[in-house]
Amino acid sequence: MGFTCSSCAATNAAASCRQQSLGWKHRGTPNPHRPRLLNGGATQNHTPLGPIQALGGLCLLAAASSLPTQPCYLSRAVRGVDGCRMEGWGWLLVLGAAVLLGAESKAPLERPTFGDIYHVKGAISLPYAEIREPFEAWYNLTGGKSRIEYYGGQVVTFQFGSVGPFGASFKVTPETTETEVNVRKCFRINGTDRDPIAPQSVFPSLEHFRWVREERFRGQHCAVWQNVSYWGHKKNVYTLRVGSSARGPVPLHYEVRGYNSLLGSHYDKYEIEYSAFGHRFAPSVFQLPHGERPLPPQGPAGGFGNYACDGGEEWRAYEWIKKHGGIASTESYGPYLGQNGYCHYNQSELVAPLVGYVTVEPGSAEALKAALFKHGPVAVNIDASHKSFAFYANGVYEEPRCGNETSDLDHAVLAVGYGVLHGKSYWLIKNSWSTYWGNDGYILIAMKDNNCGVATAASFPILA
Repeated sequence: MGFTCSSCAATNAAASCRQQSLGWKHRGTPNPHRPRLLNGGATQNHTPLGPIQALGGLCLLAAASSLPTQPCYLSRAVRGVDGCRMEGWGWLLVLGAAVLLGAESKAPLERPTFGDIYHVKGAISLPYAEIREPFEAWYNLTGGKSRIEYYGGQVVTFQFGSVGPFGASFKVTPETTETEVNVRKCFRINGTDRDPIAPQSVFPSLEHFRWVREERFRGQHCAVWQNVSYWGHKKNVYTLRVGSSARGPVPLHYEVRGYNSLLGSHYDKYEIEYSAFGHRFAPSVFQLPHGERPLPPQGPAGGFGNYACDGGEEWRAYEWIKKHGGIASTESYGPYLGQNGYCHYNQSELVAPLVGYVTVEPGSAEALKAALFKHGPVAVNIDASHKSFAFYANGVYEEPRCGNETSDLDHAVLAVGYGVLHGKSYWLIKNSWSTYWGNDGYILIAMKDNNCGVATAASFPILA
């Protein structure tokens, strides 16, 4: 099948998860503060208990562990010792050796690496948003290329760092317009000096991770690596579980509780399950579709200029709903996928037909208040580009760098009310991310100076 590709203006070691060993021999340089085992188990500070013919302290430990149910097993393991006089000393020796050797085994492991070239399958989950995205990824850092498929190839992204001066990304996705249904097309975005494009890894950088423990995870023994950081009062916890194989470390599971530094998304809980990890694949996986001719991108809102998961405007969606007699219900259409999908609205139940829509007076807080009071929730656009927004938790949000011009607005949300908290007037905003973000999915944005542009581009539909 041929694709249509359009060009868009750029805007935008191997530490295996092996079972932790007590280690039967001392590693590293001697510790001058640690008692040294002499004469098969006595320390420098105690009188030797007697010769232990050809048995060192570790052999004694092994002998003791092999006879756990027999009385006086330590004395039986050691020739030349009468009766059970040595039993108490033997227990102390066993415990002391275990503590010392166990402490040595806690030495930090080498951070795992997964190679510059790999192929892996898995699934990205946002439990609080009820999203689970299956994916398959190919990565070649040396060649500066990556490819990720979502939902079995429904959407495919390529990121090439070697194209042009700042790299380029390509997205192959289904598109539906008023004249075409589910036609797969390819769109290109060029990198910039401020935002160059590089291959997309599906593993986090482990630079600030530290080993914390070993455990069983879904039936496999693994090492747990963790990175804990803070942004203001918000805590970020990144946890990677790594298994082992004869060929080296194997990624098992990555959990994010906080800002998604890997995929660059908002504060939430994310989980990535990894499977079918390997290092070999055909170079042809990085070939782009051929035979494209440039066309302007149009989203599945049906030729009204929206871009589906890549953005759009409310009034364009209103126009589509007006023309088609309603919008499909979630129950009949299916859940939100987090990626562009194949359009099947004609197989769904359409609800909420519109007769029109109203654009609220731009910049007027009083007009927006009146719309909320008389008509209910109002669609608004805001500047959500700042990390302070991604990490919002409570209180009235005021961001001095927030823009309120139309060109500053980059996120559509829902205004559902307004009020005053500790003397500060605010808009009550419902976000679309998840209930893990913000205050159970909501944020209070300050009214002062039209902070973040809440009143700049507000609108609401008129139901039929």
